[in-house]
Formats: sequence, structure tokens, C-alpha cells
Amino acid sequence: MKNMQASKILILLLFVALASCNSPKSPVELQKWVEENDHGLNKKKSIGEYQLEFQYKPLSYVLCKEAQPGWNAKNYKAREDELKGLEYYDVLLSVDGAKDIVSYQNESKDQQFYDKQYYLSFGFQNDIWLETDSVRVPCVLYHFERTYDLSNKRKIVLAFQLPENQKQKDRVLVINGERLGFGIVRTIFENNDIQSVPELDLESL
Repeated sequence: MKNMQASKILILLLFVALASCNSPKSPVELQKWVEENDHGLNKKKSIGEYQLEFQYKPLSYVLCKEAQPGWNAKNYKAREDELKGLEYYDVLLSVDGAKDIVSYQNESKDQQFYDKQYYLSFGFQNDIWLETDSVRVPCVLYHFERTYDLSNKRKIVLAFQLPENQKQKDRVLVINGERLGFGIVRTIFENNDIQSVPELDLESL
């Protein structure tokens, strides 16, 4: 009898926890939820001395990051209409020892340094794509940020226009980093994780 009661309590607690995870979030709560490692939307990989971080960005998360002070629900809805239809990702690139990937092995800023910077700014887009089990989707939005933080991480902002009939499938973000020294990297984002993102609570604004 006691075991049965304990099981019921455990199931109830699990149900409450799941309901809490999927309940609508304020902008601050949603940003924190998406960036946490245990929800499958933030991933990290080490390839030799290279460090790569990948962040899937739900549209609601993008809206929260772009929001200006004083935005209300109407502002969020208007911006959502402008951005919907694409899937957004961030990629962070760095080298062990807080070394900048652009200047790495090119400390003197010779022609090779400028060639690498130009490639990251313009050419690298052609070496990044999204895959499902049946299609390969090219990158339609690409921005390499030339500024970097104290850890020398370089950010690349990406967006893809996934066909409607592929939006219920797992995604594989593929990066061909052979010209940068770390080869081809494939990172899976499971559809279950993508679909589990809580709604943005606009009533909390």
C-alpha cells in the first residue's frame, strides 16, 4: 500500500515538474530556459584545440533578445510577423587558451590573416547547411561578428528556410570547417526538443 502511495506521489511530482517546464515564460525566463544545456538546444563540441558552441534559437527567443525597453505585446507581434518563416542558430568558434580563431596561427596579421577574415565574413556561408533526412537546406542569412569577447569567441548568426514538410523532423547543422582546421562537424537538434520550447508569456509584459 505504501509503495503504491509513493508511486502516485512520484507520478504527481513528475507531472507538476513537466507542466512547470512547459508553462509560458516571461522574456527573461524564456532566454534562460533556451540557453540551458539540458533542453537540447545548446550544444558544445571540442575538435582538437577548436571549441564550437551551437545554439538553436526559437523565434520567441530571437524576439526576446531583440526586444527594446518598453516593448509591449503589440511590438512583439509586429516583429514576429517580420521574422517568421526562418529557423535561427548561433555558432561560436574559439581555440583553446582563449585564442582568436582569426588570428590563430597568423599572429603577424599577414595576408593569410586577412584571407581568413574575409572567408569567415563572406565565404564560410557556403560551407554551412541544414539537413533533415531528405533535404539539404542552404543558409539564407549569415552574419559573422568581427567583435569578440574576452574569451575570444567569434559568433556567427545563421538562418535557414526549412520547407514546411520538414519542420517535424530532426535537424542536422553541418559545418565544413576544413579551411579553418577542424573538418566537417555535424550537430543534431532533435525535433522533440525544438517542439518542447515553452510559449512566450506576453501577458507578463
